[in-house]
Amino acid sequence: MLHPVLRRASEAASEAGVPPFREMGVAGARDRAAAMAPPPLDDEAVKVSDLVIAGVDVREYTPVDRETDLVVVYAHSGGWVLGSLETADALVRRLSSLSGAKYVSVGYRLAPEHPHPAALDDLEAVLLATPGPVVLHGDSAGGNLCAVLAQRHPGRVRGQILVYPVTDWDPSRPSHREASPHGFLDAADMSWFWELYAPDPAVRTGPGCAPLRHIGPNPVPALVVTAGVDPLRDEGVAYASALRDAGGDVVHHHLEDCAHGFLSMLGRLDRADDTTALIASWVADLDTQGD
Repeated sequence: MLHPVLRRASEAASEAGVPPFREMGVAGARDRAAAMAPPPLDDEAVKVSDLVIAGVDVREYTPVDRETDLVVVYAHSGGWVLGSLETADALVRRLSSLSGAKYVSVGYRLAPEHPHPAALDDLEAVLLATPGPVVLHGDSAGGNLCAVLAQRHPGRVRGQILVYPVTDWDPSRPSHREASPHGFLDAADMSWFWELYAPDPAVRTGPGCAPLRHIGPNPVPALVVTAGVDPLRDEGVAYASALRDAGGDVVHHHLEDCAHGFLSMLGRLDRADDTTALIASWVADLDTQGD
């Protein structure tokens, strides 16, 4: 059963006649994603700077009283099509403040103007230009980018945080066939995002898009967060299990009553606040384990 706060949000979207992302077009969907982002947070405990690293726009968040040497490179959600440094700002600011770690939020290029592998190339460039130790953190499509790069550069990555990640291209999974609450991601939207990001279906099962199909031995330690009401639920659960089977150190946090994108309700949904605190604690613990 959907969490009451999320159920009310879905009912409000239905009453307002909010169409699915795919029916809004790219520009309209981007505007909708911006409107759904958490409101700005004024956190004086974190210094924020806009920079360019390896030719890519980033926003750097550094706690005033920094507690860890870890740097977390963050990739925002949005189906590789939506989202920005601005839509991710409140969440990343909170994560940096709670974890005591520097966060580098990456403004990677978006499809369809810049299809695969542009977003991956941008995140990889920032990763390789960032002195270690580095943690990769991504939500949804950002989780896909991070999972791919954790496989590609295991020696540079201390840990990976994957929140309701895209890990495969397989629309036959049961979670893709289940109905999604109004106003949240559904399977048809996900298909639309795939078409814009990777127009060639043959690319979608390769190592640059489908990390679930390309797991090697002893993968990078991972925190995987999945939601019960989410087209991506099954592939996220499968990825956590596959990482563990390959010898990885995996923490899997599943929220059965949450929908895809629930972290966007930071400050309005207890599950979002609690999960943000969990992620920050995992980052801090990962730094201690590295000592």
